[in-house]
Amino acid sequence: MNSDGGNITFNTSGDYTLAVTLTDTLGRSFTESKTITIYPIPKIQLIMPQAGYIGETATVSVSESDLDNLISSWTISSDGGEARPYTDYVNGNLSNGGGSIVFNAKGSYILSVTMIDVLGRSFTENKTITIYPIPEMQISLPQLSYSSEAIPVSVTGSNLDNLNIVWSISVDGGAAIPYTQYAKGTLGNSGGEISINTDKTVSVKLTATATDRNNRSFTFTTDAVNVKPIAKCFFSVPPSIHAGTNFNVSMQDVSGLEGKNIVWSLTKDGSTASYTGSLSNNGGSISIGTTGTYTLTASVTDDTGRIFSHSENVGITNTAPNAPNASATVTRTVKDQKFLVNFAVSATDPDGDAVTYEYSGQSADGYYAAGSHTVKVRAKDALGACSEWKEITFNVANSAPSTPVITRTPNGNCVAPGTPITITASATDPDGDAITYVWDNRDAQLYSKKERNTRVFLSFLILGSKTILPV
Repeated sequence: MNSDGGNITFNTSGDYTLAVTLTDTLGRSFTESKTITIYPIPKIQLIMPQAGYIGETATVSVSESDLDNLISSWTISSDGGEARPYTDYVNGNLSNGGGSIVFNAKGSYILSVTMIDVLGRSFTENKTITIYPIPEMQISLPQLSYSSEAIPVSVTGSNLDNLNIVWSISVDGGAAIPYTQYAKGTLGNSGGEISINTDKTVSVKLTATATDRNNRSFTFTTDAVNVKPIAKCFFSVPPSIHAGTNFNVSMQDVSGLEGKNIVWSLTKDGSTASYTGSLSNNGGSISIGTTGTYTLTASVTDDTGRIFSHSENVGITNTAPNAPNASATVTRTVKDQKFLVNFAVSATDPDGDAVTYEYSGQSADGYYAAGSHTVKVRAKDALGACSEWKEITFNVANSAPSTPVITRTPNGNCVAPGTPITITASATDPDGDAITYVWDNRDAQLYSKKERNTRVFLSFLILGSKTILPV
């Protein structure tokens, strides 16, 4: 400072009196003074988070000195736009010391505070904050699904962009594990499709952990849903089997029954058929008595009424017997001028079945008149299958006996009246049949007559052949 004044700087705030004394050449002093108030320059430090979320409270504080008698003014600019009163963008109250505010929309904001002292001088400080949305997610999947079948997982909601979503799964209340350790398929930000293999009913929860650009994670979990097993009742049977023969129904893959029993059914050409034997969850042994193609079905109905079944076809076969070997033997046993004929028949069955024989053209009593005959025979098994007919042709032959040789005793030309005459006859039969003699004009070989020179005629009948001889 000099007699003309100068520039000075006050180091502290306060009320000061500045006095100047001037002394002239006569030694007289002249004094003048002025009072001045020195105000502090406020040092403003605005404290707030660099990131926040829609609907969540952001705490703003002002750390400064010498704030007495200052008036604060708060503004916000959004995404590089014009600064506007903070209440246009947030809810809450801000004062000299800050406050709590809630942003209503996502974006990048600059919050500014301006302090005005009594002299009207302004001091401004600002901070930038990025407001992120809070994602909302609904995960939907069927309340009931089945093992190995596709399970659609859909995701709806808002503010799901730019999220990194990681999926996990919890089974029967256990700890959550990465879903790929228990399920097949792919899940992404928009959901996806998975499948779960299980041989029993399980309760499943899916959890989506979504991480945003601020590295904040949000967790969304579904309600528990059930995944039931696919009941398997696979079995095998022979492709074909002889009718009436027992065969095994062998279980190949049985799982997921959960205490249910297998129901067995047999059909032929779409209609119910019957079998002999018993079947259970372990299979069994049955037989089918009639030929044809049959379908054996194993069915299981679960608690929801869903039916699982497996079917196998089996051909029931029967081969007819072979055509029989047959022959006829004509005997010389005679009844009513007919001969007894014996038949020798034999046949085999490819299946080993017992066979019986059916005849066509056979007499009721087995006796046949002389002449040529044909009888047909076929073999029949227990199931009624018949072979082809076999013809047996045979001839019943009968030749007349030879002419009898007559012997008379006495053998003279004349005899006295009343003399007994013995006449005998002798003949042979080419077939070896027994011969009887039929006499004409006398009853037996012994004969007596009073008339002389009487002619006696001998007639005989052997099985329809009659010869008359004079005696």
